[in-house]
Amino acid sequence: MLIRALMAVLLLAGFAFAQSSQSPPKEQHQTATQQTPAASAEEKQPPKSFGQSLAIIWARTWEDPVAFFTFALACLTGALVVVSLMQGYFLLRADRTARLAAEAADSSARAAIALQLPLIRIKPEKLERLEGHTCGDDFEECSVSSVIISNLGSTRAFPTEILYGWNLGDDVLPKEPSYRYSERFPINFFIEPDPKTTPRKILTMGMPLEAGQWFQICLGNYCWFYCALLYTDFMGEPHSHGFCWRWASKGTGMEWIADNTPSYNRRT
Repeated sequence: MLIRALMAVLLLAGFAFAQSSQSPPKEQHQTATQQTPAASAEEKQPPKSFGQSLAIIWARTWEDPVAFFTFALACLTGALVVVSLMQGYFLLRADRTARLAAEAADSSARAAIALQLPLIRIKPEKLERLEGHTCGDDFEECSVSSVIISNLGSTRAFPTEILYGWNLGDDVLPKEPSYRYSERFPINFFIEPDPKTTPRKILTMGMPLEAGQWFQICLGNYCWFYCALLYTDFMGEPHSHGFCWRWASKGTGMEWIADNTPSYNRRT
């Protein structure tokens, strides 16, 4: 609207000055003839200062309708350029503000959804030692017969698979877990968001042992067990939650103690 108003004022001013600038050719010729001696006299005068020259230019511009109209046009054009630049600046600023508001709304929505996601906890059963004789060879292994799963969140969790493995030795854990086995859950199986509902998942595979390793395990800090539960939330989005424990003494006997190594407790 502002640009249209300026253009209308510009057109009206141009029409008015065009009307006032029309004069008989004879009068223009006489005026030019009369001004010739004065112009010659001005040429013979010494150079004027910058202020005097500016005053003369302004006087001539004010007296000449065409020059005045051109000056007015230049001023209005400059005003339009300034207005356009200001509009561009405010548009960019408004776009940035809108982006920040959209990002804030997205973060708020994600936080609200995160509060409704399942919160999984897993507790492994005691470590067991198995030995036997198969195919003419003796075998010895350690195993965790099952894990107890609970959901402390606000919505159901739909588990699909559990990955698990062991690490034996006095050294620290490798940087990344290497899961040896996996177990599938039944179709349409879910875990209620209730601490009292703790389904038990049977694990069928164990960790083969070499001679003397079970003795080292009984001394503590030699065996780690870790797992990762794969599940989907109420919106069908896949997630995983890792856990890790170390078989060690806790004063009253040997039991699993949580190991907080980040890569083994990763949650997505």
